Amino acid sequence: MSEELNNEFVVIECTTKNFFVARKDVLIDYNLTTVDKLIYCLLSFLDSRQTLVNLSELAGVSEREARYSLKHLEELGLLRITYNSGKANNYELLEPKLSTTPAHSAPLHTVHPSCISNNNIELKKESLENNIDNKRYILKNYKPVITNPSKEFLLWFANLWSERVGNGHKYPIIWTKDTIIIKRLLGSYSMDNLKDFVERFFDSEDEFIRKSGYTIGVFSVVIPKLIAEVPIGGSKKNVELTRFIEQTRRDLTKPI
Repeated sequence: MSEELNNEFVVIECTTKNFFVARKDVLIDYNLTTVDKLIYCLLSFLDSRQTLVNLSELAGVSEREARYSLKHLEELGLLRITYNSGKANNYELLEPKLSTTPAHSAPLHTVHPSCISNNNIELKKESLENNIDNKRYILKNYKPVITNPSKEFLLWFANLWSERVGNGHKYPIIWTKDTIIIKRLLGSYSMDNLKDFVERFFDSEDEFIRKSGYTIGVFSVVIPKLIAEVPIGGSKKNVELTRFIEQTRRDLTKPI
């Protein structure tokens, strides 16, 4: 029976047309690709002896895609292939050995059928959640590790300047200029020696140093003077005594 609707569509009676029978559980199996299902449908009504060229042309895909789908169907136990060298191969559809999974109950992200199982999915889900939690923790508690000696020294200098002479104010580091200066100094002195020079620098009551504001630029200029006052490797007790005397003098000269 047929009936025209709106002069555009025709409802056809399936029993009077050329149709074929295919397994529903195969057609809704999410393990199969669209090409897999198309090849399966073609083999459901074609003669069992077919060439790869003919199958690929009928399916409208490349020979490579058709070959991959035939191999996939064979691996899943849905197809048995008898290869005939130089002739058409024989293709026989088989009853599914494993239960298939309908598309509506498939996971959102699927992998190759040989790799999928409920246990694997749960393990991968748990691993993914743990990785996300770890990344969140790392980002929340991230503290940059300084591997640049010049930058490390400048940050240390700025903190000490703020405590010793800056009255809590932030030292205005000029990164490009100051980094070049410190990098050059680290080529001649060790980090410990430079820090010792800075301690002497901030203890100094030299008028030129005091009026300049105890800057990095002035520090690099007066290093020879600081060394001359207390040579490298000089008595630590003498250095500490000198600092104590200078600090006492500053305390006594402070207005009440």
